[in-house]
Amino acid sequence: MTSNDQTRIQLIKKKFKLQYLHDYSDICYILGIIDKDMYMNISEFNKKRNKVIHELLKKSISPEGLRNIAREGRKIQMILSPLNHSKEDIKRIIQYFDEITK
Repeated sequence: MTSNDQTRIQLIKKKFKLQYLHDYSDICYILGIIDKDMYMNISEFNKKRNKVIHELLKKSISPEGLRNIAREGRKIQMILSPLNHSKEDIKRIIQYFDEITK
């Protein structure tokens, strides 16, 4: 993000009291900070994350299901990171994640 984008987000946060992931992804998409594919990825991750939380409150969820959601979240986090992970970095980190969560 540019400093101009950060300023806009701060103004929007002040005006609209953003507090949820979907609030931020909506604003970033509207401002053109993220593209449609990333917006859809974040939205899908958010739905799955919420489903996991609700399932955990109702009953236990399989470790494999929880692992898959965490894996997707980690991947999105790296894509959105200001560290600008390369596709090779992401692949390597996800492979390591898979190894340590077996």
